[in-house]
Amino acid sequence: MKRLRYLRDRHPIVLGLFAASLVLAAVFLFRFALLAEYWSKADVAEIRIEGWMTPTYIARVYDVPPEIVHHALGTDVTSTRRKSLRDMAQDWDVPLVSLETQVADTIRGHRNLQK
Repeated sequence: MKRLRYLRDRHPIVLGLFAASLVLAAVFLFRFALLAEYWSKADVAEIRIEGWMTPTYIARVYDVPPEIVHHALGTDVTSTRRKSLRDMAQDWDVPLVSLETQVADTIRGHRNLQK
């Protein structure tokens, strides 16, 4: 307790920065715990394809080869490397829902062939 008083009296800025770093570490630990719980319980059937997802990310989440997703979109792997579905829909002037449905149907068809 004397050391804490010493720090408070002699080095208040250092003590404040230390306290702030502890709070920040606690916030990130809490956030990590929430995300770890979410992803441990996530079932692929519950994860909906959304506009922010890229084709490669969709392939990883649904555990299908990236070529399947790119085939559904009519693209090649290198041309849409970091483009989200929303960006592609805007570029191609098509509704986002149709791209999402098209990719989901193709993945479903691929999985049915695997069974």
